[in-house]
Amino acid sequence: MELRKVLSGLDNLKAKGNLEQEIIGIESNSKNVKNGYIFVAIKGFNVDGHDYIESAIENGAIAIAVEEGFDLKSVKFPKDMTIIMAPSTREL
Repeated sequence: MELRKVLSGLDNLKAKGNLEQEIIGIESNSKNVKNGYIFVAIKGFNVDGHDYIESAIENGAIAIAVEEGFDLKSVKFPKDMTIIMAPSTREL
């Protein structure tokens, strides 16, 4: 499904990158990310999904969803990576 359609109806999102690309799956566990997935980094009580963004990218994520306030400079994103910023990634 086209990323733009996946995000349709969600409020207060900011996006950088290609929203026209096809997304094959959505995953919050970086170990399960495959080529063509969007990785949703969720901050939990014991684990912060933002710590696994680089692993998700290595596994084939083509888009990453992060929470507002996350320091985008703390990760080396590929030049063509689509980044979605949400007030709360739990709501995605």
